[in-house]
Amino acid sequence: MYYIYKEMQPGEQEIVRGMIHSFYATDPDMGAITDEKINRTFSEFSKHPEKGFVYVIKDDQQIVGYSILVNFWSNEAGGNIIDIDELFVEESERGKGVGTNFIKHIIESRLNECVAVELGVIAGNDRAQRLYERIGFRLSTNRRLIYDF
Repeated sequence: MYYIYKEMQPGEQEIVRGMIHSFYATDPDMGAITDEKINRTFSEFSKHPEKGFVYVIKDDQQIVGYSILVNFWSNEAGGNIIDIDELFVEESERGKGVGTNFIKHIIESRLNECVAVELGVIAGNDRAQRLYERIGFRLSTNRRLIYDF
């Protein structure tokens, strides 16, 4: 199967919104997602594409996944880093290499002239971590902390 990766178009927002809700339903520890938060993300990226974008993953007929990609400049890395904030593939398409090929596409295309690609793994999701390590990711020496408001 051949997949297309492209920036989400306004007419695709409702499909992606449903997938985002499905993504968050898979792990209650990720916190609550609301349409308000999703709309703010769509709006922010629309107004400020330099901050990031939402990609859709399509087969020849429909959207089968999405990814939220965030740009940030790193002094340490000396350039733009793409953070794969979210990556979701419909259950019917899992195990077919869809997510792996999408990540490889981001890496190989050096999207936005990035110098690195990073992602997070939910604690305990060893299967996903092994997958990312097979692609070439390694554990960072930095531990990231967050302060929520």
